[in-house]
Amino acid sequence: MSVPILRDFQPGDQPIFRQLNEEWIFQYFTLEPADLKALDHPEEYILQLGGCILFAELSGQVVGTCALIKMADGSSYELAKMAVSPAAQGQQVGYLLGQAAMQRVRDLGGHRVYLESNSKLTPALALYRKLGFQDLAQSNPSPYMRADVQRWNCYWPDNDAYIRNSGRCGPPRTHAQRLPARGQCLELRAHLAAHAPPTAPRARP
Repeated sequence: MSVPILRDFQPGDQPIFRQLNEEWIFQYFTLEPADLKALDHPEEYILQLGGCILFAELSGQVVGTCALIKMADGSSYELAKMAVSPAAQGQQVGYLLGQAAMQRVRDLGGHRVYLESNSKLTPALALYRKLGFQDLAQSNPSPYMRADVQRWNCYWPDNDAYIRNSGRCGPPRTHAQRLPARGQCLELRAHLAAHAPPTAPRARP
């Protein structure tokens, strides 16, 4: 079995970025205005704002993609537009993209990762759980009608000291800039104490 090769967005990648995402969106839903903004203008909406787009290739063909969109607080990223070609599913492409995206967040100095999904997408939800994402205790407003699942993950340097000294904990402020509740902070402190992420090698860009 071939091993996927991961790379960053290059000029001319917008059509395949849109195509891969249209395949799964049209299978279950319809394109929404927020989809079109990201898929038609990825450089403007994602890259120029401090985010990135990753691709996975097998035998020279692009078979998967995902994006990291930098959020308004400056230290959080939204994992979005993850898609794997049906022909490449079952080959760990999505998991490798997810791992690379999480590493990229750490490389960029990010502390939190947020995502939105839908309860129909059972394989995707299992993947996000495997990557360490947890459900938000309280949902946030979303620009997507289909978003009925919201999850987050954290990557903090010196987790215990960071929480103790700064008090910054809980999920990222999202589209409505909602602040975390105190209960979420207490839950996070216990979670981080038990699941502090190991230092991982730098992902191939």
